[in-house]
Amino acid sequence: MKRIFAVTLSLIALIVGLVLGIVGFGRKEVGEIAWGFLVPGYMFFAMTAAGAALVTLAPSLFGYEGRDGELRSLRKLALWFAAGTLIPSWFLILLDLSNPGGFIYIFSGFNPDSRIAWMAALYLTTFVVLIAELIYAIVKESKEAEGVPKKAMGAIILTMIGTVVELMLVSNLSQVFGVIQTFPAWHGSYMVAIFISTSLVLGAAGMGLFGSLVMKGREKERRFITSYYGKMLIAASLALAFLLFWAFLSAYFDPMAWISFKKMLDGSYSIAFWSAAFIGLVISPILAGIALSRKSAASLMASSALSLIFGLTLLYLLIIVPQTTFFEVIPGVVRESTYAIGTAEILIALGGAFIWGALIALGFILLPLLPEERARKLFIFK
Repeated sequence: MKRIFAVTLSLIALIVGLVLGIVGFGRKEVGEIAWGFLVPGYMFFAMTAAGAALVTLAPSLFGYEGRDGELRSLRKLALWFAAGTLIPSWFLILLDLSNPGGFIYIFSGFNPDSRIAWMAALYLTTFVVLIAELIYAIVKESKEAEGVPKKAMGAIILTMIGTVVELMLVSNLSQVFGVIQTFPAWHGSYMVAIFISTSLVLGAAGMGLFGSLVMKGREKERRFITSYYGKMLIAASLALAFLLFWAFLSAYFDPMAWISFKKMLDGSYSIAFWSAAFIGLVISPILAGIALSRKSAASLMASSALSLIFGLTLLYLLIIVPQTTFFEVIPGVVRESTYAIGTAEILIALGGAFIWGALIALGFILLPLLPEERARKLFIFK
């Protein structure tokens, strides 16, 4: 009965998300900038998905699976979390287009010189690889439970492919902006490093929060989650802080880029930037440190939640602020514009959030994602 209720509630949330998205799409208006809130929104989902897979699965390529194989026990959880998180990204992308049906032409008329075309291809490839890894892991564990000899090569190959594709996804996504010279604050190689670090922060935060919630009552796994993702959050946050400092320092010597960056330091976006930086680069690592020292899952969950808020805010600022300054062809002529999140964007983003929660919950209810769970129906379901 509890399972039926949970499935019903998740399906209701899924329907609510779809309705919110459709209503929002019907109220869309043309704004002053080309890429509004939905762009950092779908980037948030995609980078969280890629980061969750990278921080959980990639270490196995180097032989690390935790002292007692704890990281291996999180494999299925991470794969579903990543795959389920990637789907709302597609939802936001499609509803951000004026004609969602025309999206198919990106594939049918694939342009290898287009970063956006590659972005669509890598989104799809990443999802397919994640699902393939998940099915393989579920079937493999079920066969092992029946006494079939263990073979690790398939998992290693899929993990290697997944790691490469996920890094390509985040790197290409960063260069959708990094190769654009029209907005100097975007243009630069540092965008790749910043995006990868941000993805690791978001992925560690997402898995830290999700893992702590679903492993409640399982102290061994929860202690490992607290330790492992806490360390990942601290390390990734420190790396991101350094890279942001590098980006701001580089912009200081580029007058056109500095106009946009200065808005974040002491201009109209400074409150949002410094608040986010304090939350994500000071408070969150401190809470992660407390989680490590006290083995506190509550501290890790708080740190993870703050890091997710920080990551979304940072992506918003990095994408939106440079678009508010446009340099005309005539040297020295600068056009300023303003941007405010519209009601339609809020509705679509809320729809994506509902869909995200519903999909993650449905996967946890229906799929054998915990270490001791085995497939009983149709090879992959409980």
